[in-house]
Amino acid sequence: MINFMDRQSLLAYHLFNAFTPISYQTLSKRFGISTNKVIRDIEDLDYRLPIGWAIVKKKSGGIILQRPQKGTIKDLWDSLNQTNLYFQIVQIILEERPFTQEELAVEFHLTRPTLFRRLKIIKKWAARFNINLDTRDYVQFVGEEDDLRAMIVQFYDIFWGDDYRKNQYFNEEQFILELSSTCQSKSIQINMGAIRRLTILLNIIHSRKRKRKRYKLNSNVSVSKQSLYYQISSSLKTFFPQYDNLNELEKELEYFGFNILSEFRPKNKSEEVTYMRRNLYTDHISQNIYTFLFELSKHFQVSFWADDDLVFDLVNLLQTMYLDNRLRTNSRSSYLLRYYYVYEEYSLFKLIQQTIEEGDFEFIIKDKRFLELNYLEIFLIIKASILRQRSQKSLKVIILTQYEHEKSYLSSTIQGWFSNSLEIRTGISYYSSVLNFFSDYDLILSTRRVSSQSIPHIPIRHISSIPSEKEKKEVIKLVNYYLNRKIVVSETDVSLIEEFLE
Repeated sequence: MINFMDRQSLLAYHLFNAFTPISYQTLSKRFGISTNKVIRDIEDLDYRLPIGWAIVKKKSGGIILQRPQKGTIKDLWDSLNQTNLYFQIVQIILEERPFTQEELAVEFHLTRPTLFRRLKIIKKWAARFNINLDTRDYVQFVGEEDDLRAMIVQFYDIFWGDDYRKNQYFNEEQFILELSSTCQSKSIQINMGAIRRLTILLNIIHSRKRKRKRYKLNSNVSVSKQSLYYQISSSLKTFFPQYDNLNELEKELEYFGFNILSEFRPKNKSEEVTYMRRNLYTDHISQNIYTFLFELSKHFQVSFWADDDLVFDLVNLLQTMYLDNRLRTNSRSSYLLRYYYVYEEYSLFKLIQQTIEEGDFEFIIKDKRFLELNYLEIFLIIKASILRQRSQKSLKVIILTQYEHEKSYLSSTIQGWFSNSLEIRTGISYYSSVLNFFSDYDLILSTRRVSSQSIPHIPIRHISSIPSEKEKKEVIKLVNYYLNRKIVVSETDVSLIEEFLE
């Protein structure tokens, strides 16, 4: 994984998700740095922000990120990447003429010790792809062609963001049109993310051809000339560089065909899931997936194995992991890795990581280059399953009022806050003894002070006849907590889902 995400990018994410002004002291505590460092980082970040974005200091104290109406965190990160020094150094090493360390230091206005520290981190990243950053004479990446391409694809997938059409090698619009129509004619589904990645890859093939007259591709990273994927690749050969040797072109087409294969996904969810369940005791992959989901389900009052969408998504992900391992690259959206730093501290993320490591599940291909992305995508798949199952849960709530006219207003108001998540019943709270009739409910909301001695297991929240905004937030928080309790095993496990439901 590219460990180039600077602290300012993480600060930007934190500010992006803050709906109210946040103080320097809060940021200092959150990131474990001094207040002075936070102030300097914020000043630098404000300078790096794209047009239309700004960090505004509020008179009441604290700062807030001002953004365009349609501005997204991805837009912000894509822009910050362009001024990220690590990305800039890697880009110039890949694209420009060879530089010495002295020339790089001058180019980026860095001292030699500072440049040395930056190059050390870049070298550590490159080593994960079996690539060496040679700094003896000129600063350059050295290694096998397949490994170099794997590294470069991941780099540009993150660095370019959506602005990946930056070449003069071929007509990209025509390439995308022909790739899409050819896949459609062969009844192969291919999404826009796959098209984007294949376009980046073809850019890199052109770039590598211009930089290296001769190189050798790994024979394991190819498809048969008789395969459907080679046929698709071959139909696109007019977009490839010119080769003096026909054999070199054929190797490139086989390599590109394997990349198309890695983008293929099963179309029929029902067939895939049925196969997994029918072959639970005979199919090795099915057993591994079932065991992993079973272990994970011990912390929840739901069965992940019963979630067809989850099983199908996991099967697709495992297929991708296997092909990535052969391809020695990752065919998924590498820019998702930017969220790794955000989610790695989440309790659910740690639980998934712990379950995989302790169970030593063989279906996780523990390639050090893609391990973080594997964990992140599994986390997102499990998270989606929890959200789906949580949305199907409901709380039984009784609203007790002192007067008849309050009942209709309160029940309609509170129902509006939660859509279909509540089963609401109303009553008049003349006497505390009336609570005995509601012992099977999950929560009581009352406009009158009542005692819970007769039903100590049911929480009671007192609210006004016309709830204030503060009361609304408190009730929403309380209801969400008890909805979460319906899908976790113990109270300590509530944090597993509270973190990403706030």
